[in-house]
Amino acid sequence: MAAPVRNVRDLLARRWGVTFTLREDVVTVGLAAVEVVKQNPARVSLMLVNDGAFTVQLLSIVNQAGARGPRIDPNGGSLFFWWEEDGELVSQQVIALANGNFSGVRVYETIIEGLGPEPTAGVT
Repeated sequence: MAAPVRNVRDLLARRWGVTFTLREDVVTVGLAAVEVVKQNPARVSLMLVNDGAFTVQLLSIVNQAGARGPRIDPNGGSLFFWWEEDGELVSQQVIALANGNFSGVRVYETIIEGLGPEPTAGVT
């Protein structure tokens, strides 16, 4: 007999056979390229929310020497990666810069618990 399901965490563990942990951080992105998240093969979803007043531009994962990738609009614009739709892209390092001045980017990651690198300082 399976253990009773008491919450969403139990449902996720039953469906996927693993448990997950959430990580949340705020990264300040400026005129110079900054790492928003490290590469992590245990990451299954990633949401980036631009709380700043300036557009945030991701640099191309393939060619970081000036090539631009997706943009995140200011004042609440967001970008979401999910492993079932985006494959291994969700696990890649993300580097970004802001167009104009500094913008705070909220980072929400869902990680397979017990796998992958430790979070950077300041990640809760």
